[in-house]
Order: sequence, then C-alpha cells, then structure tokens
Amino acid sequence: MTVQSGNVERLMEWLADGSPSRSDALVVKLASLVFHCGSGWTEDTAQVETYRDALHTWFAGDDVHESQFVTLTGPYAEPGVLIDWLLRVLAERENSAYATPTHLAATAAASGDQAADGQSRYSERERDENYGLDYRYDHADGVYEWFDETDGTWKSQAWADGHVAERHGPSAQTPAVAVEAAWDENWTMFYRVGPGGVYEFADAVRPGEQASGCGEVWLSHEQVLARGAGQTASRHAGDAADSLRAEISAAVESALDEDPTLREVLSKEDIAGVIAEMMEG
Repeated sequence: MTVQSGNVERLMEWLADGSPSRSDALVVKLASLVFHCGSGWTEDTAQVETYRDALHTWFAGDDVHESQFVTLTGPYAEPGVLIDWLLRVLAERENSAYATPTHLAATAAASGDQAADGQSRYSERERDENYGLDYRYDHADGVYEWFDETDGTWKSQAWADGHVAERHGPSAQTPAVAVEAAWDENWTMFYRVGPGGVYEFADAVRPGEQASGCGEVWLSHEQVLARGAGQTASRHAGDAADSLRAEISAAVESALDEDPTLREVLSKEDIAGVIAEMMEG
C-alpha cells in the first residue's frame, strides 16, 4: 500500500494547532526529517500532495513501514497509536547509519539489529517454495519481510502477494482449494496458502492456543495488521477512560471533603451516578 492524500489529510488533522492529539515533537520531526519545511506545515492544506509525495519518497524501499503508516492513518485508526509508532520510526531513522531509505532493510539485515527485548531483530533468512522467495520475520514490528532479488531489498507481505499473483498470471496453476493449515509460532495463528496462492491467517479456537484447533474465519495479511492496530487503539482508549475516571473520582472526593454535609445526603449509589454522568459528559 502506498501513501494517499487521505492519509496525509488525516495526519494533518490530528497534528493541527489546537487538536487534542497534537504532538509538537512529531510535528517538528516530520518538518525537519521528511517535509523539509517549517513547523506550520499542519495548517498548509494546499500542500497535501507535496507532503504525500515526500512521505512516499521517505518510505522508498521500506514497504513494510509505508503499509503500516497507511493502515494507522486509515478511516478508523486512532491518532495516539499512529503518533507513538511514527515517533519510534523517526527515531530509528534519525539515529541509524543508513545512507538512504532504500538501504534501510538491507543494512538492518547486515548489522544484526536488536529487537526491544534484546533478541536479534530478524529471524534467519529462509526460502518459501510457494512464493519462490526468501523471507525473514521482523520481531520488532511483528511482520514478515520478503527479499526482492531485483533490487536487493526486503519488501512487505503485500508486495510478496503481488509478486505471486504476477508470477502465476491468469493461466497459471494456483490451488483450487486452500492448502491445509499450519501453525505460525511468531503470530500464534494458523496459516495456509489460500485459493489465490497467497497466505491467509486464522485464530485458534482459543486464540493463541494451537491445541484448541483452527478457527473458521480466515484473514488476509493486511486484515491481521489492521486488526492489531485496532486492538492497540482499544487498549489506549481503555487506559484513557481509566485515567479520566480516576481524575473525576478524585475531584468528587475533594468536593465531598470540602462540604461534609453532602456525604449525609448522598448515598454511595448517588456518588457513583454523579461520576458516571461526568464521565459521559
């Protein structure tokens, strides 16, 4: 997936002056490292296409991160998730020794980058006979990458699926039915080669437990990534709600301490109702 104008418009909206999700640090970093302009770029809506092209150029040769950016600036995405993710990617780029974005994946493989938990970021390079390509697993981003022998770089799952479709062509032999499911230890999901010749993924009956058997709902690679982004967004929303509830409860308790007579006329249920109404507001 490539960056579209809609993705940029959503990014600008989230980072605009006065936006509750605005991150000054991200605004400045994007201005200096990607757009090469002043920090007021979020208000310059006439330059959406210019910023789109700049992002596409910045992601050149790094289809994995570009695809994730598109997913995280989609219609149902959560700004906080995108901001946290993009700040990390910008920091990686800024602190790295890569000469150009095109060399990002190839250099990472050679340097033996470490994931957050200290293990080697990438798994050993292996061959997938179905795709006719070498692949590796990126432990940091939780995605598979595929080696493009034409330019010597690592590409996204979406690119690999397109490669398979192009190689097979309309008359090539692709499976008429899906191949039997196997277990993926990295994603803790079942996978199979679907009728179109590309991989599909399904949760276990009890998610994460191989022994419970394979579920019936099969998802594409992009659907799994989008679902993961949505789950992260839900966790952020839950954390925000818990924090707000704690603040409101503390304010109510403070008000009750200032006027003790209120405790005599308000029951615990009344107080809980007040907090609930304030949460809704």
